[in-house]
Amino acid sequence: MAIRYLDDPELIARLQARADAGVRIYLLLGEDARNRSAIEALAGRCLIRCGVKQNGTLLLLDQGADTAQGFILSGGIPDSRYWLKLTTGQCDDYFRLFCHLFWQQAGTEYLRQGQQSQQAVVSPLGTIDLNHQDALAGKLGENLRQAWSEMQYAMMSDSVSLFDLKDLPEAGRGTLICELSQLDASRAIKLGESVASLVLTEQDGMPQIVQGYDRSHWMLPSRTREQDINWCIRLAPEQLSDVSSHLARWGDAGRWQYRSRIRIADIGQPVRFADQLELEQQCLPRRSVELDPVQAPSIDDFLEASARDLAASQIRVDRERLAHVIDYKVEIRPPLRPEQAVADPLHRAWTQVRQKWSGRVDELSGMLNREASSRGGIGERILGALGSFIASQDHRRKELERELEVLASWDCALFPPSVRSERLEQLNNIAKQLHKRRERWAEKVDETRQQQEWGQKRQRLADDLRAANEAADKCRRRADENRLNSDQALEQLKKNLLDGWHAWIRDSGPQLSPQKFWDAAGMAAFDASEALAWIDKYHSQLPGDPKRTVKRLRDDYRTGQQKQERDLKELEKRQQQAVQEIARLEQALQDHGDRFQYRPSANPVELGRLLGVQDSAAIKPLLIDWPDEDLPQPGTHLVSFDRQRWLVIDSLDQLEAARQDAQRLNAIICTEKPENA
Repeated sequence: MAIRYLDDPELIARLQARADAGVRIYLLLGEDARNRSAIEALAGRCLIRCGVKQNGTLLLLDQGADTAQGFILSGGIPDSRYWLKLTTGQCDDYFRLFCHLFWQQAGTEYLRQGQQSQQAVVSPLGTIDLNHQDALAGKLGENLRQAWSEMQYAMMSDSVSLFDLKDLPEAGRGTLICELSQLDASRAIKLGESVASLVLTEQDGMPQIVQGYDRSHWMLPSRTREQDINWCIRLAPEQLSDVSSHLARWGDAGRWQYRSRIRIADIGQPVRFADQLELEQQCLPRRSVELDPVQAPSIDDFLEASARDLAASQIRVDRERLAHVIDYKVEIRPPLRPEQAVADPLHRAWTQVRQKWSGRVDELSGMLNREASSRGGIGERILGALGSFIASQDHRRKELERELEVLASWDCALFPPSVRSERLEQLNNIAKQLHKRRERWAEKVDETRQQQEWGQKRQRLADDLRAANEAADKCRRRADENRLNSDQALEQLKKNLLDGWHAWIRDSGPQLSPQKFWDAAGMAAFDASEALAWIDKYHSQLPGDPKRTVKRLRDDYRTGQQKQERDLKELEKRQQQAVQEIARLEQALQDHGDRFQYRPSANPVELGRLLGVQDSAAIKPLLIDWPDEDLPQPGTHLVSFDRQRWLVIDSLDQLEAARQDAQRLNAIICTEKPENA
């Protein structure tokens, strides 16, 4: 017996019994470890050798006797689904193969029970001559490839894996029957293209048989491997007749027949596709199919192309909805804006331009509004003097406000470059006018202020000159009056002096008469100057009271005299000062001039600040770098995604202009995705 795995307890027990009955049994097994139970039970009773990988089973009985028999089984003893009895000649052939493998290919042997394996000893008879090598490793694939081109019928599943399908010759007249569960999609397609007919059965356990011409008939084990021993057999004519019934029965059981091409109209029963053998599909007489919505590649295709052309990718043959007639229902949609699309940078560029434009308009409008508020810090007299100028300014300011209102509502993105240039120039001109208005207002206020200050100063000088003349006249009158009254006052002083002098002589005579310098009669005849001279000469020689009295007379006279002199000098000084003040004021009035001349301030910015005029600095002209491309028509917007622009419209009324914009902007016209889509 040649078998890969001997693990059936019942078979092992029967072999023990036959061996104990004196039957010599040779066992050629596969791997030692997988046959451990058989080796332990049969070692010493049977001649056991291991180490030969094999598929199927070979049984040979009474070889060399007239009762010799041989059998090949598809698998092991208990699990073989089919087997074949050998002819007498085949028994001899396979006995030689068995002996060759047993004595020359086995790796280990077991001579006694309970002992370890030992290296198998080569046959003492030397080389064993073989009639053929069909079952040896590496031979099965070669033999089958040679027989394939002459194959008429074959039942193969596992053995198909032996073939390299690229090198497989074409069996143009052969029918191949395979188990559906054993065949993968790629091999099914290639096998179907290499044979005249490929039939698949859903049943399992099919015998592996190849029927060809002459001696190209084979029965194979249910499992085959190219590098293993495969207990296959080349069928004799008498054996072929035995297996023909099996070919016919399994051919009838083959429900599925491969066709490389077929018209759908010719499909009248369930079908399987070679790349999805596990799925069974139905072909109905008629179907109704609702297709996925189709997005047209362009707006023109949406409006003009046929639904069949637009849905062509969905109405191809579909295995899951096969039918002889299909009624399709499909919604055709215009190109839709990609979900990942964002606003095109062109919109941002124009938004920045618009913001720059509106910012300058707002800035100029604010400057106009601040013009009126800047008057709060200016005096009423100046404002009153500027009445006509302010009225003119207010009138022009209203005109400028109206111009700015127009420019504020003007969308620069909707007009051609020539109009944009004109409006930009207009806006910059308004800025220049506002700067000039501020300068003119500051100058006018400064001029009015200077003129009023000039007039006030001239009036003040005139008033001062008039007051100086009046003061000078008053000084002259007082000086004249003083001169007229000075003689009388002097005579009164002399009289007062002499009256006191005479009274002093009388009162002091008794006391001073003994003195040599005393001459009462002569002294009584003195005039004022003589009396003063005597007092100056002798008062130091006089005793107490007389001395004090006479000295007081002299001092009173001289004090009065000095006062008159001082008063006269003071009046003369005042008169001289008045004359000088008149001369100074006349010169100042002459220098001030009789006509006002305006002299602009050296720093108009500082002047404006002092006058409460804001924004005195010059306004730089607005410079706008217009985008190279214009925006599409209002109501549409441009988006971009993955280097492609999309022009989104929401009405067919926009289409004509959108075509021009799309061509100019290199964009695809599309619409927004519906909310319920």
